Amino acid sequence: MKVIPKLSIKQKDVRAKIEKEVRILKRVNSHDGVIKLFEVFEDRNYVYLVFELLERGDLVNFFRENTLLEEPELKKFFRKIGRRASE
Repeated sequence: MKVIPKLSIKQKDVRAKIEKEVRILKRVNSHDGVIKLFEVFEDRNYVYLVFELLERGDLVNFFRENTLLEEPELKKFFRKIGRRASE
């Protein structure tokens, strides 16, 4: 789940970026290589984006934890991403 405090989105451009992210995620929601967005809702203080659970985590967290990968390891990621993009 992604929880966005509304205090951080008072500027129109930030809100527009969030709306754009949601539109893009909805368009690619059926692609196997993209995390599924299940629901978007908000209350007085937050905007919530509910995603499928990735038990092994996502790529952002993986690369935060493994910042210096060797070239052979990186090649594997790029091959997979390239294969998925061409499908």
